[in-house]
Amino acid sequence: MAKSMKTAFIRVASENNTQNGLVRYIKSDIDTILREWSASCKLTYWFIEHSADEEVSLTHWHIVLRFANPTPFENIKSKFPYGDIENAKSIKSCVQYLIHLNDKSKVQYKWEDIVTNCEDMTPFKVQSNAQGEITIQRIMEQIEKGEIREFNQFEYIPIEIWAKYKTRIENGVTFYRER
Repeated sequence: MAKSMKTAFIRVASENNTQNGLVRYIKSDIDTILREWSASCKLTYWFIEHSADEEVSLTHWHIVLRFANPTPFENIKSKFPYGDIENAKSIKSCVQYLIHLNDKSKVQYKWEDIVTNCEDMTPFKVQSNAQGEITIQRIMEQIEKGEIREFNQFEYIPIEIWAKYKTRIENGVTFYRER
């Protein structure tokens, strides 16, 4: 592991079996740690709670950190001693992963579910061309199967995708209707 980190991606479980017994975290614990820490250093954070589901048996949190200056790994580990900590190679990809924007096979969360001290989330909401193409292909398959129709398209298609691929989506809906 790196001696110091400028970015970090952390996963913390709600229940952690330790030598000292069971350690539990709730959302307010994570929020307090991050707010207090960011008040004492230049730190931008994003975090989200992922509920237990078919894939994961415990509720857990994903946390993305961006430091103004490299921070010793030990400092990060002291804040989240039971977390899995790794270097965040791409802050944008990590923030997008919080809502599973870049993995449509997983439970989809909303941007509003992210707790952050970042003032402008706009840059994170834009998918790369490759990610956008994968998303539009999945949407087109859903249109072809009749899962997405004219009357419900706005429930399933995020505005960013609809605006960028409007013509393709409308053509797909027209194709389904005329077929």
